[in-house]
Amino acid sequence: MEKKKRFLLMALLLCVSVGTVVAGSPFFSIQGGMEWQDALENGQVQPVMPHDWDEYMVQWDQFLVEGDPYPQNDFIPCELYVHSGPSSDLGEGLVMAWGNDNQPDGSFSSAWEYDYGVDPDLSNCTITISVLAPQFSNTTGSQINAVSFGMKDMNGNIRSWHWAVGPASSTAPIKWGVPTTITINTAVPGVAAANPVATGYMNNPGFNITLVQWFIVDENANWVGGPANVPPPGTIVPRPWNLWGQLSVTRHASNPIVVGTNIDVHMDIPGAIANDFHIEGRIESGLPNGNWGNPPVLVQHVDGPFPFFDIQIIPDTSQLTQNWFLIKVKWWGVDIEHCKVIHLGLKFEVTCHNIIIDLKGWWTFNGLRLADGFNGGFVPVIGFDVQDRISADPREQEPQMMQLRNGNGDGQQQDGEINTEIVQMDLVALPPEMLHEFLGPNPFAELRPEGAQEHLPWIPVGKMDPTGQPMPIRPENPQDFHVDSFFDVFFDIEIAPPETGVALGPVHLEPGDFLVSRQLLRFTANDGNPEELRWFFEIHEAHQRNNDLGDAPDSSNNFGVAMTAYPSGVQAMYPTVYGAGSPPFGPIHWMPTARAHLGRNVTGEREADIMFDMDPTNNIIPPKDIPDKDLADDGVLGLP
Repeated sequence: MEKKKRFLLMALLLCVSVGTVVAGSPFFSIQGGMEWQDALENGQVQPVMPHDWDEYMVQWDQFLVEGDPYPQNDFIPCELYVHSGPSSDLGEGLVMAWGNDNQPDGSFSSAWEYDYGVDPDLSNCTITISVLAPQFSNTTGSQINAVSFGMKDMNGNIRSWHWAVGPASSTAPIKWGVPTTITINTAVPGVAAANPVATGYMNNPGFNITLVQWFIVDENANWVGGPANVPPPGTIVPRPWNLWGQLSVTRHASNPIVVGTNIDVHMDIPGAIANDFHIEGRIESGLPNGNWGNPPVLVQHVDGPFPFFDIQIIPDTSQLTQNWFLIKVKWWGVDIEHCKVIHLGLKFEVTCHNIIIDLKGWWTFNGLRLADGFNGGFVPVIGFDVQDRISADPREQEPQMMQLRNGNGDGQQQDGEINTEIVQMDLVALPPEMLHEFLGPNPFAELRPEGAQEHLPWIPVGKMDPTGQPMPIRPENPQDFHVDSFFDVFFDIEIAPPETGVALGPVHLEPGDFLVSRQLLRFTANDGNPEELRWFFEIHEAHQRNNDLGDAPDSSNNFGVAMTAYPSGVQAMYPTVYGAGSPPFGPIHWMPTARAHLGRNVTGEREADIMFDMDPTNNIIPPKDIPDKDLADDGVLGLP
């Protein structure tokens, strides 16, 4: 029997379809004037008192982990009240003001705290809070310098982040006078848990994220006496102040997957200047009929030259499955002239799906759409649907597919939908450790021309040439990708080899691997150039099989070193590691989320002591004789 070989097989489906998308909602939220007023009146929001502030600063001084220390300052208790002005004003929210009309010059801080009072386990959540931090005088140096957000557990131990505040021209993560939404992924340590990335991060080693009782919110201001440009709403006394618009907590799915898109955008509208770029589309996240309970979570954005970024993620209520979300994204704050090329990206954590579709992008100037040019001012932005089909049983693996999507599939060309050709497409699948080896600590940012992605072991995608032979997609062998067409790439399929042609595969995706793809599109630009070429990149994390292993010490490990089990130094003989030293095989739970699991969470891993781990430390570290690092599987602790 002739031995079969593996090839990368692509098929083009010219079909019309309506896309789908997903949404989610927080389990705790406070926003708008009425909700903040209720929180004030019932005592959930309170000013921080001097003795509590002293303890807060002691922990900042002792337990700084990463970044810059918190600014030195004097503390003044604050006044709290609600501003409910129109949207053209400052917006609704909680105002914190401190000091008085005799305020001396200097650096002063104040803070408020929120009695959380909901499920205290915040180990796998996104906290969202928005802030407006003003500059009071651009001549005297009177302004907000820093804001911070912290969590305090029931024992008084604190974890906190702070952000520098500065002018638009600075690298400060928060800009003066610009409403900024801050998100914190509590499943991730360090400054990078926050978006925008925090300036400093503090963590008391005794902090217990499963027992959170208080949120602590602080501002530091440099105050120089004299008239202030904008006193806090509701008062006529010039003094330091700022405004907080919302506070919410959204529970993550137990096993999110990463999905993202990076694009090059050419400002191709002749004779125009743009200072805003917009993308809109849809994302699916969560199970059908999930009541939008598992929304996509933005975990990274690439901003090119733009200093400001904003995103809205809202449920798409037109979808009866209740797991689609609308995304509306805007970058703004710098002039972009004709012929300039910029690079922008969005990366999300989603549940169950790898779908971002119905995308369109366009330029504006001060919010007004630039509608000139061949494409009416729009630029092409393509969507995708990756089906990795990772089976719960590794013996029953299905073929896998990536579908590129141009347009929304309703059969009618609309604004923002642009006919293109694919003149090159490549794929590569990598486990997490190899992804980081090739692309470094920030792989997503390297998906760009001249980025580290050029060193990846790309595998070309092919199409059948006129003679029926598979050939790589290249400028001389392009693939038409007109509006409302779907381009399906099937990979990991066995087919008999042709007598002639090119072997283009295989690409094989294991659970937890990352599929990285790139396409070079050719289209007619707004300035009439029919040979416009632009790169598009995507990254997709395959579903885990949710393997879960233990964290007991095991001397039959991948490092071949003995571990100890008790303080007396007894050699550890627990069979924890599944592969190395086996038999005995350590217990591995193939489907821990299907029925039940031990502990408060599942942290997926392929092995107990090596390779990538979701939490993210390996369960045991044999060279250092350290077990018990999977802090989510400690069973029934804390019961009576």
